[in-house]
Amino acid sequence: MNNEAATCGTWLLWIGIDNDVEHPGKMVARAHEVDHQGGTVLPDAMVADTRNPLRVMLPEGLMRHDRTSALPPGVIETWD
Repeated sequence: MNNEAATCGTWLLWIGIDNDVEHPGKMVARAHEVDHQGGTVLPDAMVADTRNPLRVMLPEGLMRHDRTSALPPGVIETWD
């Protein structure tokens, strides 16, 4: 999370998914606006055939994080 996001209490988190029901067989990145009470999925999604092209579509300057056991199945990585 960047310092500006921490100051206002929200940040934008991108979640990479490989089993999105709207885009079967594709890699999908969905943006989530997150605060201390939880998160809201934003309506748009980035879609690519594989992980590397999806990463190129994301805004510059994001930090990639590997999937952790706390995340639901299908999440491959996150970026913030």
